[in-house]
Amino acid sequence: MKLSPLLTLLLVAAFWWQGERFLAANGPTFDEPVHFAAGYSYWATGDFRLNLEDPPLAKLLWTLPQFLFDPLPFPAEWRTENEWRVGHALLFDSGHDWKALLTPARRMNMLFGVGVVVLVGVFARRLFDSPASGVVASALAAFDPNLVAHSCVLSTDVSLTFCTLLTAWLGWEYVRGPRSRVGLTGLGIAVGLTLGAKFSAVLVVGALGVGLLAVLMAGGVVTMPGVSANPVSEGDRVRLALPVVMRVALVALLTLLPLYFVVGFPAWGEGLKYQLLRGDSGDKAFYLLGEVSSRGWWWYFAVALAVKLPVGVLVLGVLGLASRPSDGAGSSKTRPITGAARLFLPVCALSLFILISAARVNLGVRVMLPVIPFLYLLAGRFVARPSAWRYLLAALAVGSVMVSAVRTSPYPLSYFNEFVGGPERGVEILGDSNLDWGQGLPALKEYMDREGLESVCLSYCGTAPPRAFGIRCEPLTGHGQLEPPVPSAITPNTRRVLVVSASNLQGTYLKDPQAFAWLRDRRPTAILAGCLWVFELVEEDEAEMQQVRVFKP
Repeated sequence: MKLSPLLTLLLVAAFWWQGERFLAANGPTFDEPVHFAAGYSYWATGDFRLNLEDPPLAKLLWTLPQFLFDPLPFPAEWRTENEWRVGHALLFDSGHDWKALLTPARRMNMLFGVGVVVLVGVFARRLFDSPASGVVASALAAFDPNLVAHSCVLSTDVSLTFCTLLTAWLGWEYVRGPRSRVGLTGLGIAVGLTLGAKFSAVLVVGALGVGLLAVLMAGGVVTMPGVSANPVSEGDRVRLALPVVMRVALVALLTLLPLYFVVGFPAWGEGLKYQLLRGDSGDKAFYLLGEVSSRGWWWYFAVALAVKLPVGVLVLGVLGLASRPSDGAGSSKTRPITGAARLFLPVCALSLFILISAARVNLGVRVMLPVIPFLYLLAGRFVARPSAWRYLLAALAVGSVMVSAVRTSPYPLSYFNEFVGGPERGVEILGDSNLDWGQGLPALKEYMDREGLESVCLSYCGTAPPRAFGIRCEPLTGHGQLEPPVPSAITPNTRRVLVVSASNLQGTYLKDPQAFAWLRDRRPTAILAGCLWVFELVEEDEAEMQQVRVFKP
């Protein structure tokens, strides 16, 4: 057996091991109940109205095992009920344990992450004609806490990342020539799957278009299979490329239709319209460096990548960008790559980064996840030239990423790199899914059992009910709860502990963003799952506590 496939298998196993640790330790994140219910509703009813804001590709895959092997009774009133309440009822009130429902679905999503680990290695190897490049790219993907974390929750970001990477690879294979009908059809299918993964895929398609245009303007030729031409002007090259674009679009449409079981396809247009218009409402809340904004910042993702990506990924990415590829890198004996074709990938990656940044959907580094594999590829470029010192430096960088992965496991959602030092400092920089996505209730229950706490004062940001974890609490101001809180008073003369979600500590979604400002300079007793801050209460805190209680004594 060749060394590279064996190393890839080991990296996939390491990735899966990290994922299993995540599944055992983390509770439902904010959106998972509604995503699970929506996916199950598509199979159970053939109707795609639930959770219109995301296409169905990933949701269908997540819930297929549940639908086939352990069907659930679906709420009869789902057509008229709020989608969040449908998800809440299905996950927490169906008679099944929430973990028994979520774990198989999460494992299905992990397959997209595995796909990224494998595909980025294959891509890097072909791109630079170097097995070492493939191994380095796959290793960085396998141990990047961001990829691990978002592969383990029911969110459409990793499915979009895999489909984007697949589309970029097949597009690169096609523009470097020679062309084939099979390759063109594969590219069309990949574009269709990308559009079925998430609506921000329209930005991916736009970036691919910019990359194709760069190839054409630089003198490259993209034609239909069997067409031989030697165009002179830019207009001729564009004219020859138009049938290629049209065929890709047609195949993409034919791929997208079955994802909506054909007749439900109008829901894709409704969902896209919803996403395009939702920004006008200004009802979003984004957090960056202590500020809360409804419009976001164009430079948000530059900060997010700088503090959320492992230092080893950043270093090797920069070194790869500065490296001159070897004479044979990115080519083969039979299919040399023209200078024009070399522009395709960097232009696509840069265009996608700019488009996502300009959209200002500052919900976390996960929104930029489709761009991150291009950094893995750049890192692979650094070792494309055989060199002992390059291999040593790459090994040290990959080793540092492995250390980061072990250090943050099983809570990689709240990972911040060595520039920041962890969530205690990260809470001052980023919020939302970068840090606190409601995943910490299992960790809170473990802490209460370990400390002998019967009840805590809890300000929670999330949609999971504490009662589903056996948590008794005095409810405080929070965000996202979908059922009335059940107060559980703390016995007098006992230890009083306050637990606050990081998002509430920041004030991102609260009516009063300064509700917990009095705690921001206080050192917590503990930080649970990277997202729940624990404080010991004293008598002097009573005035502030009175302001944040749900039930006033």
